[in-house]
Amino acid sequence: RSPHLKGTLPSELGMLHKLEVLDVSRSSLITGTIPSELSNLMSLQKIDLSENSLSGTINPRLFQLHSVEYINFHSNYLTGTIPHTNRLQNLKVLILSRQHTPGFTGPIPNSITEVRLLENLELYGNSLVGTIPESIGNCTSLRRIDLYSNFLTGTIPARLGHIGALSIIHLKRNRLTGTIPNSISSLPTLTWLDLGWNQLSGEIPHVLGSTPLPKEVHLSNNRLRGTVPESLCNNQLINGGAPKRFGCHGILCP
Repeated sequence: RSPHLKGTLPSELGMLHKLEVLDVSRSSLITGTIPSELSNLMSLQKIDLSENSLSGTINPRLFQLHSVEYINFHSNYLTGTIPHTNRLQNLKVLILSRQHTPGFTGPIPNSITEVRLLENLELYGNSLVGTIPESIGNCTSLRRIDLYSNFLTGTIPARLGHIGALSIIHLKRNRLTGTIPNSISSLPTLTWLDLGWNQLSGEIPHVLGSTPLPKEVHLSNNRLRGTVPESLCNNQLINGGAPKRFGCHGILCP
């Protein structure tokens, strides 16, 4: 990895059949497209092309490499739809976030929910539409789901609350409707919950304030009614201590 690399990725990379790690991240001057020949790297375990100036679409064949555990294409100029991921049975980290406008479009593929070892899913800062797959609950190893700043609609899947390892839920700035599922309040390791800037309605689950380890809880700019649980308003540790200064407004205000 070097910040001084520039140019395009050569197709000859696809001839390195024993290559396990490809990391040319944070170079910014690497342009062009992702070579389709990378799909020949059957031993590849990690591919990190983040923070460059790559454009074009992702060749679906690249998402058929069984050995890959880590994919990071964060902060490029990639477009098109997200390929199906059901062949990526060893994948633990998928980061396709913050593509420059318009970024990835179309829905979140349901095949993501077949990747049972997935721990980190970051698709924020794109133009994704449709709903969050209800079957996301199948990803029982998931620790972080970050879909911030897309155009997602529908409700928050209640099955998110059945993923015991989940600690970060970041769904801010979408068009989500419905209520906050009570099941989310029962997550034993939840530390970050940001549902702000959606169209959520109903009341804030009172058990949310009893979650053992919340550090950040943001619910601003929704259509919520009722009262904020006192245990949240009185928690001086969350949101950088905002409730200590502003009370319940530290939960509901930006």
